This record gives sequence, structure tokens and C-alpha cells, in this order.
Amino acid sequence: VDCAEEYTWTKETHFSLTEKMTLLRVEYRNQSIALGAADCAQLDSITSVLDVWSRLAARCIRSAAAIATSTLGQGSGFDQSEFAVLSLGRLARCEFDLGSTVGLVFVARNATNGAKGNLMARWAERFLEILTSYTREGDVFPIEVCLRSPGSPAVSEEFLLDYLAHSATDEQALNFADACPAAGNFEMG
Repeated sequence: VDCAEEYTWTKETHFSLTEKMTLLRVEYRNQSIALGAADCAQLDSITSVLDVWSRLAARCIRSAAAIATSTLGQGSGFDQSEFAVLSLGRLARCEFDLGSTVGLVFVARNATNGAKGNLMARWAERFLEILTSYTREGDVFPIEVCLRSPGSPAVSEEFLLDYLAHSATDEQALNFADACPAAGNFEMG
């Protein structure tokens, strides 16, 4: 998915986490309504419509990543170049729509244990909270974490490669064929 940049307000320090979560939900809802109305009025091809929906979802994911990073604090030692969030399935294929569940995998450059692993796990949990927790404004969209390591929503690169080479069924491995980076280090993804 050609990801648009996160919303500019995600890096504003005068908004609380709750306010940013509200802004993300309102933005997603407003854009969803506009996309639905435009789709009904213009009757574009399904491919172009799904591409626009996919770009909206990708922008929300990038925004949630920025919000999650900002909540960890400056001195946390969290380094975005050390991880990637991969999208799978409909979003990765630019086939996302209003009823889709987003399939994601959180991949850390190094092991997912120790202090850095705990920080990555905290970041991933906050990211998931930002997008999926139900607030007064609703949620953004459902997410399925497609691969986890024990006790963490994140996996190391080594864990992912070992899983694909030795543990995954053919069908599971095929799900990763269209994986693409959605947030974090895009070169790593």
C-alpha cells in the first residue's frame, strides 16, 4: 500500500492520548462517509475504490504508530528504525474496505526479549489500543495480529524467518507473500 503520511496533529504535544484517539476516529469516520458518498455518486471501478479505502487505512495505521511512539516519551529509548509493522491480506493487496479486518505482524530487528523487547511490546500494545479500543467515538477498525511470540505481540526477524521456513503451512506462508510495510522501518519491512 502506498502509505500517505500520518495526520499532522499526531505529533502535537498539546493533545492528550485520549484527544488523539478521538481525532483519529473522527477523521476515519468522516473520510469513510466521504468515500462512501463518492463511491455511490461516481460509481468508479471497484479496484480504484478499494485502493482509496486502503490508503485511508494505511494513513490511520501510520497515525496510530506516531501516536503510540509519542506516548512512550522522549527518554524511553524506543527506536522506530528497529521495527516494522507488516500488513497482510486485504490491506497489503489494496483490497481493504469498510468491513475488513486488518492483518498485521509486528517485527523487531533483534530479539523480542529483555528491555528492548518489553519496550516494543508496550509500543505494540499501545498501537493496538489506539486503533481497536472502543471509545465514545467508536473504534477505528478491527486488527488481527497474525503472528506473535510467546508473551508479546511482536516477533523478531529471526523468529519470523524460522516460522516461515519450518513451522508455517503452505497456506500460512502464502499469506506473507503479499506482506508490505505499514509503519515503522519501511526498508526493514
